[in-house]
Amino acid sequence: MEKNIPRASIHVGADKKSFSAQMGNEAERRGWDEKRYHSKNAETEKNNHYKFSRKHLNFEIVKGCKIMPLGSNPTQLHQRLQLRYDELGFKPYMDANHPDQIAKNCPNGLVNIIFGGDHDVMKKLAFGEQQIDTSDPYADNSHIKLMPAIYEWAKDTYQFC
Repeated sequence: MEKNIPRASIHVGADKKSFSAQMGNEAERRGWDEKRYHSKNAETEKNNHYKFSRKHLNFEIVKGCKIMPLGSNPTQLHQRLQLRYDELGFKPYMDANHPDQIAKNCPNGLVNIIFGGDHDVMKKLAFGEQQIDTSDPYADNSHIKLMPAIYEWAKDTYQFC
């Protein structure tokens, strides 16, 4: 009989040539208020589960493996990616016939990588013994606090940032 062993997961999204400001703003929830959260959830065909009362739990790892609340970085995500490209000396191929445009055969420069793990283990790392209601999109989870273990896991996992 196989034991239920916690597993890690890596999601590698399709490679892309760029990352739009609109995509970055959604990923960061930049400028979202309670009304915006509710309007996103109203798009039933997308099966969104954005929860305003859990907004304070969202964070990101930034350069230097520092933890920041999601959307609080003064530099938007697409601008940070461009700065990183510049640091690495990445220059896209320009179209010979249209020197102001990137060539269609330019190599992709962006890969979306998300690390995760076993649901129960990740939930325990993030919330400890606290009870969080994920079934009701309008449940009040504003009292929930993140545990230090989830920050440590995130910093260990994303230390290449």
